[in-house]
Amino acid sequence: PTWGATVWIYTGEIFPVIVRAQANGIATQTQNVAGLALGYLFPVMLNAWNWKTFYFFLVVNVVASTIVWVFYPESKGVPLEEMDEIFEGRSKRATRAAGTVEVVETGDKK
Repeated sequence: PTWGATVWIYTGEIFPVIVRAQANGIATQTQNVAGLALGYLFPVMLNAWNWKTFYFFLVVNVVASTIVWVFYPESKGVPLEEMDEIFEGRSKRATRAAGTVEVVETGDKK
């Protein structure tokens, strides 16, 4: 629920073309279900924990941001056609430095 536009932008890039529509649908519905659960859970947490509830969400956001920063490759400036190669780790990898793409041999050449 706190991912903002991530479900619309990032998931549209990471999946192969053959499953992109289905994967986007699943990701979108997962966000909707999580938002519904959060909508029901938040008042209960706020009633039980008072202001400490906000610290819980702070920790969740810090952990999620760290996971994204460490494990998700930057896709700025990478054509959609090359996304499969980036996420499969075959021949190119996006780097965080200025959103450039550097050639990195990471897998078997076929």
